[in-house]
Amino acid sequence: MLSKKSADRADKNGDCRARTLQKGEADTALPAAGNGEKLEEALAALVMLGFAKTAAEKALRGILRENPGASVEDLVRMGLKSL
Repeated sequence: MLSKKSADRADKNGDCRARTLQKGEADTALPAAGNGEKLEEALAALVMLGFAKTAAEKALRGILRENPGASVEDLVRMGLKSL
């Protein structure tokens, strides 16, 4: 894993090889631009309701992959159904 400083430096240089993924995370699981904020809000709501962060995040990423235009409310609703 890279330190934050090294990761920032690699980001500025455009060096994609230096970026590592979290355990169990696939490159295609990353949210599209603009969906990151929606993902974070929906994830916070589900965690606040008592769901495990990793399970909720996995479910939300799958939902976003299938429905990239979904609102935060829709993400939470669909996340509740899938958990």
